[in-house]
Amino acid sequence: MIERIIILVALFPLSIVAYRAFNLWKLRRINESDQLFTHFAPGKPGVVLFTAEYCYPCMTQQKPALRRLVEQLGDKSVQVIEVDVEKNPEVAQRWGILSLPTTFILDRDGKPRDINHGVTSTEKLKRQLEQVGQA
Repeated sequence: MIERIIILVALFPLSIVAYRAFNLWKLRRINESDQLFTHFAPGKPGVVLFTAEYCYPCMTQQKPALRRLVEQLGDKSVQVIEVDVEKNPEVAQRWGILSLPTTFILDRDGKPRDINHGVTSTEKLKRQLEQVGQA
């Protein structure tokens, strides 16, 4: 029994490290010449939302959270780029999207700085933008 507890205690930090390493790998693999960046206006930070019409949490929670973010910061302070994975499966594949909704935080130069899997609150998105010195 004690061995199982020790294994569990050892696996927990390893899983956190693995999750963070996976996210870092995903952020670094995004090519700055990706066609998605043709929609990015340099000079203001952005949030990229990967969504689909069938994604209920995307429609009922994530999109309203992004609307509140734009209302709070103003559309001149932040840009939102929405990608429908059904219409753009190749973009979703290049960005390594495994679940919906997924959001990426882009700095003023368009470099991905953070990633969120699942619904993310307005407050967290705002905090992430502040951490990269953008909001």
